[in-house]
Amino acid sequence: MNIWIFNHYAITPKSSGGTRHFDLAKELVSKNYNVKIFASSFEHHGAADTNIINPKEKVRIESIDDIEFVWIKTCQYKKNDFKRVWNILGYTFRAFLTAIKTKEKPDVIIGSLMHPPAALLGYIISKMKGSKFYFEERDLWPQTLIDLGKVSKRNPIVKLLSWLEIFLYKKSDRIIILFKNAVNYIEGKGISKEKVLVLPNGVDIKRFDNAKELPNDLDEFINSKLKDHFKAIYIGSHGMSDNLKPLLLTAKELKENNSKVCLLFFGKGPEKERLIKFKEEEKLENVIFFPSVAKEYIPKLLESCDVGLLSMHNAELYKWGMSFNKMYDYTAAELPIVVNSTMKVGDLDDFGSIVWAQNPVEMAESLDSLSLNKSLCEKLGANGKRYLEKNFNWEMLSQKLVTVLEQDLK
Repeated sequence: MNIWIFNHYAITPKSSGGTRHFDLAKELVSKNYNVKIFASSFEHHGAADTNIINPKEKVRIESIDDIEFVWIKTCQYKKNDFKRVWNILGYTFRAFLTAIKTKEKPDVIIGSLMHPPAALLGYIISKMKGSKFYFEERDLWPQTLIDLGKVSKRNPIVKLLSWLEIFLYKKSDRIIILFKNAVNYIEGKGISKEKVLVLPNGVDIKRFDNAKELPNDLDEFINSKLKDHFKAIYIGSHGMSDNLKPLLLTAKELKENNSKVCLLFFGKGPEKERLIKFKEEEKLENVIFFPSVAKEYIPKLLESCDVGLLSMHNAELYKWGMSFNKMYDYTAAELPIVVNSTMKVGDLDDFGSIVWAQNPVEMAESLDSLSLNKSLCEKLGANGKRYLEKNFNWEMLSQKLVTVLEQDLK
C-alpha cells in the first residue's frame, strides 16, 4: 500500500523539531507500507536549508530508513513576514507540480494542516490521483488563532479559514486529530464522529533506549559546569503561543531565594530575542539560552536534566485537549514535568508525573521542593514513563492508523 503525506514542516531526527511523521512512517514501513513524505527543504526550527544545498536543484528525493522524502526547495525566512508566506506558497506550488508528475498512484494521501495550503494540496492531489484523502488537523484552525488572542473571530481571514476547515472535513474520508476531546469540536460543526481518528503525538521509545551522545562542548557544559545545579529544561519553539515569560519570572523568584535551580531553554522563535533581553535586564544568571539541537540529541540532553518545563496560556483551546511533543520527550526521559497554568488539562493529569503551578511564585516553590526531593522526582518520572509506554508509543499508535487504513481500503 502506498501512502503519501504532505507536511511542509516534516523533518528527520537529524534536524530540530517534532518528528511526528518520520516516526509514524518508520513504523508503517516496518508493517510493509510504502511511505512518501513531501516536505520543505528549509527547516523551520533550524532556520537553515540543509536538505538541498545546490541552489539550482528544486526537488531532491532521499530515502531515509526506507521512507522516501521528497524535499521541495523553498525560500528562507527568519520571522513571520512576507518571506514566510512566500515560503508556504512556494512549497505548495512546487509540491503540486512534483506530485502530479509522479507516475506512482498512492492509495491514501494525508494532508497535514501545519498550514492550510498543505492540507488543501493533499485533497487536490487525491482527486487527481483517485486516492483516499485523510485530513490531519494538527491544530484547530482557526480556533487556535482566536483562543490565543491572535485574531478576532470577525476577521475575514478567520472566516476564510473556517470555510476551508469545514470544506476539508466534508471532503475527507477520514479526519485525523491529536486531541481526544476535539471529537466534540468536530461534531459541533455538523460532522459525524465516525470519520474521526484520534492519533496524538507520541514517542519512539527505541530512540531513548539507544540515545546518541551529546556533542562534546554541550556535554561538558551541561554535565560538568552545571553538575551542582538542579536543571529545569524547556525544549521547543519560543513564540507567543508558548507563553515563556512566566518561566523567566519564575527564574527571578528563584534568584531572590538563592536557589540552585537553573532554567535551560533550547530552541528558537520570534520571542527569543525579547526573552533574552529580559534575562539581561533582570540579570538572571540562572537562565541559559541555547540554540535548537537535533532531535537525535534530545534523549541524552534530557537525561542530563532533572525536570521538564511547560507553560500554557489560560486559553479556551485546551478544553479540547493537548498534545505537546516536548511533553512526550520529557516523559520518555523519566522527567517530572512542572506546568505553569491557571487551568488544569485532564490529559496531563493522566500521566502521573505532573506538578501544577498557577503562577511564577508557585512554580519556583515547586522547583525548589523537587530539587530537595530526588526520590519524588524519580517516582513521578517513573509514573509518566509507564503511562507513556502503554498509550503513546509510535508502534501502538501506528497500529491504530493501520486498522483504519485496512478498513477503508477493503
